[in-house]
Amino acid sequence: MANLLGVGEASDVQVMTESKVVTMPPGTYYVGDLCNVLSERGQSDLCAACFPLAPDNTNVMVEGKTILSDGRTVVSYKCPGGDGEYQDEDGFFYSVDSGWFGITLLDGLDEEWTHPHVGSKETMIDLIESVGGIVHYDSAFNVKKTTDGRAAHMSFGYKVLICTDQGLDDLYSDEEGSFDEGEELLDEETRMEETESEESLDEDF
Repeated sequence: MANLLGVGEASDVQVMTESKVVTMPPGTYYVGDLCNVLSERGQSDLCAACFPLAPDNTNVMVEGKTILSDGRTVVSYKCPGGDGEYQDEDGFFYSVDSGWFGITLLDGLDEEWTHPHVGSKETMIDLIESVGGIVHYDSAFNVKKTTDGRAAHMSFGYKVLICTDQGLDDLYSDEEGSFDEGEELLDEETRMEETESEESLDEDF
């Protein structure tokens, strides 16, 4: 990940880093904790991809795009705050139980979900409405995570923007302006990247 910004005195520098940008095709997506909606096999695949075994037999953490064994594409990021409820800029809450947050196409998810502890069944749509969100994108969009080491700002196109902590607030205070101004800059950057992605897709066809 590349260093983007350092703010503060030399003795207290906060460095922002940005994950590799992932471009996703148009479609209707589930946004939230992926372990809430993936099958057991899908969860195992995702866990293996996020924590692969290094040559020295230790586990490393990998964030970003993963293709599961059934061909499903997912993008997932670690939440610095771990489990809990996270709120997007529109005030919508997402329930996170695995400590990770991500996105995948809605199409192909099991229609019925069984609670692992009590055995009760409900439709996948009911489950999603209680723990995550369904978002439709008319054009290609970019997904990425920006972090300062203490907090993370995750953007899923310009429709879902989540800050997992108030830590990023410090980066946009005083000389850099308010957090809202910083959020607008990140939002505008995402929009520009999506425009470039769409132009690239148009050129390919």
